This record gives sequence, structure tokens and C-alpha cells, in this order.
Amino acid sequence: MASYFVTGGTGFIGRAVVARLAAADREGTIYLLVRDASLPRFERVIADLGHELAPQVVPVAGDITVSGLGITPGDLPEHIDHVIHLAAVYDMEAPEDLQQLSNVEGTRNVLALAQRLGATMHHVSSLAVAGNHEGWFSESDFDVAQYFPTPYHRTKYEAERLVRESSVPWQIYRPSIVMGDSMTGAADKIDGPYYFFPFLRLMGTIPHHLHVPFANLGYTNVVPVDFVASAIVALVTAPATPGTVYHLADPKGQSMATIYEAIAPAFSGPKTLPVPSAPLGEFAARIGRRNELRALRDTVARQLGIPPSILDHPFYNTRFDSRATHEVLDRLGVALPNLKSYGPRLFRYWAEHLDPSRNRRDDPRAPSWASTSCSPAVPPGSAGRRRSRPCRRGRTSSSSPANRRTWPTPSCRSRPSPGCRAYPRASSAPTSAM
Repeated sequence: MASYFVTGGTGFIGRAVVARLAAADREGTIYLLVRDASLPRFERVIADLGHELAPQVVPVAGDITVSGLGITPGDLPEHIDHVIHLAAVYDMEAPEDLQQLSNVEGTRNVLALAQRLGATMHHVSSLAVAGNHEGWFSESDFDVAQYFPTPYHRTKYEAERLVRESSVPWQIYRPSIVMGDSMTGAADKIDGPYYFFPFLRLMGTIPHHLHVPFANLGYTNVVPVDFVASAIVALVTAPATPGTVYHLADPKGQSMATIYEAIAPAFSGPKTLPVPSAPLGEFAARIGRRNELRALRDTVARQLGIPPSILDHPFYNTRFDSRATHEVLDRLGVALPNLKSYGPRLFRYWAEHLDPSRNRRDDPRAPSWASTSCSPAVPPGSAGRRRSRPCRRGRTSSSSPANRRTWPTPSCRSRPSPGCRAYPRASSAPTSAM
């Protein structure tokens, strides 16, 4: 019966790993490190596991940033077979000192615990260790004189270096950008390409039979969270191969045009027409390198709700070789879904659960004056008035014929005309399925 100690098990990737690990090893015991702030998320993990699998999970109070992880003596057995280290700061915009504390010092503390427990260290790193390396970067590559554009890149590199230089048996997993679940589209936050979804959606206003020029400015690499979790669990529970690095990435990578074409069916977006991208990519890269232009670019990005570091990512010409990893995963029965097969689900979940503007959309159940796209300024009987966009004549209070009632346009309020209907009396206010 194997035993596992998991950090970061209440996070986005961690929850998927814990669920699959419990199902894969029904006889195993999973000790899950839980911070005080993560207790609500731990309760969600247990609820998701259900009555059959939940008993396998044992919560252990602690924190990776504390020496010894702050674990009370006796909360862990003297020996554990596997330590799966997922806990880290995954936000490129987080303060550098926080990333240093969590990603580097936290990994140092987990390594010390793994050594004391006699465990194999399964370190979840990131393809960010490649920095801005030009060209192909394989599982065997690490120090290639790369430059680290953000503290996140640097701290992930330093954390992996600690693992590689330790005397603890280790396996390293480098996921690319992790998107939502390929079956449900579920994700827990906006990250990576999600920041561009509002702008890609605007192309849905263009007739879908047209072809729109679209420049491939560079490559990115995205994979669904269920693939990453399944791969980690399959590799952890397979016979150990200490000293091995795995790239949990798409072997071909993707351009933004590829990502757009994958999600476009969700909003009937038009097809793309490739255009020469080298001049545009070089121009954008120069903007990122010049301090005065970069400051302006970053200001505009923040106004649009986009972390400035995200804008640099498509212009890194790094391609990730994951052929060796996929050969192993093929033997273990883990396959990477095609992006086109699940892209629309990613967009729909984002639109329904993560889109910051989702609460400002029209609700067909509301009366016409409650619409954000076209409405009189106030409902009938309200004392105050505010400006609004003009509406088309003949807007109705409900899509139901029984409740259909026409309200006047703003121009009809001050000067009724034969083409306008006056507001009904308060006693005949419209009904709506609110």
C-alpha cells in the first residue's frame, strides 16, 4: 500500500491530481498539506471525492514557507513513498519576494521533508524554466544560458535547480500553460490566453463566411488540466525512473490564430487568413524592449485588464520538444486531446463563469428598461432619469406574447407623437419573469 504526501492539493491542478490519484490507488493513503486559508478549498476537495474516495485523504496542517512545513510531530508517518510538490505561486504579476519565498524557499523546505521521509520527490515545475530561449527546448535541457523575463521564470528555474542538485530521488514535470478541463471547460481563474478571449470574441460580430487577416505573432503552448493531472498520476504510480524530466505540453505548440480557430465555433467566428507575421512580431518585440514605449504599452494593457507580462509571451520563440514524454504516456494510456475538440468548451465556460462582463449582459427575463444594450433610462414610475442609448421603436418588456408591451423611445418621453405610445399607468405596469 503506497503513501503520498501532496502539497498544493487544493489548487486548480492539485484538486484534479488528488481525485485521480485516489481513484488510481484505492489502497493508498494521501496526506494533503492544508494551510488555514485553504480550509474551504479542502472541504471542496473532500466533497468532490465523495464517500468512497474521501477516506483516503488525510489533512495535515502546515505551510511550505515554514521550516519543516510547520507540521506537528506525529501528523505524518516516519516514512512516505512519494512527495508530490504542486504548491507554488503561479501568478507572473505576484510580488517578487512572495514568489521567491513560495517557489524557491518552499521547494527547499519540501525537499528537506522528502529526504527525512525517505520519499521520491515529484516536483511540478514549469516550461517557464526555458525563459526566453530561442529555438527548441527538450526534456534534457535546463541551463542553456537563457534570460528570465519575469521573477516567475527565474524562481521556477531556481526551484528546479534545487531539486536537480539534491540527493533525494526525483522526477520533474514541466506543464505548459494549463487551461480548463477538456470535458467540461471548467477553470478557476483567468490566465494566459483567457485574457485575450474578450477580444477574440469581438470577431464574432463579423459574418462567419468571411476570412479575416490574422498574424501568427509567435507560439504558445496550452494543455487541458485533466491531461496534466492524468499524466502526473500515471507517471507517479508507474515504476519510478529517478532523474527523469517530463514535458506535459503539446508537441506542436499553438499560435494565437490556432487558439482562435479552436474556440471560434463557440461564437460563430469567421475563418482566419494568415498574413506575414515577421514584421509585426519584430515591431511588437521592439515595443517590449524600449522602456518608454513599454511603459505606455503596459499602462494600456492594465487599463484593459491584461497583465503586461502576458503581452510578451507570444513573442518568445521557444518551441518545446515533448516527444519522449508522449512516448511514455502512450504506453501508460494517457493521450492529449486535440485543442479543436475542446476549445469551444473552454470559451463557453469562460463566458458563463469567468468573463468579467458577464453580469452586464442583457437578461431576456428582465423588463426592457433593465437591458444594458438598449433601454429607456428608468422604469415607469421612477422619479429620476439618466441618459441612455436610443432604442428602436417597438421594444417589448418580455419575449412572451402574453406579456408583450411596447415602451416608448427616449425621444417620445418629452414630446409624444402619433408614432409613439405613451407610458401605461402605474396600475398596468409590465409583468416580467424576474
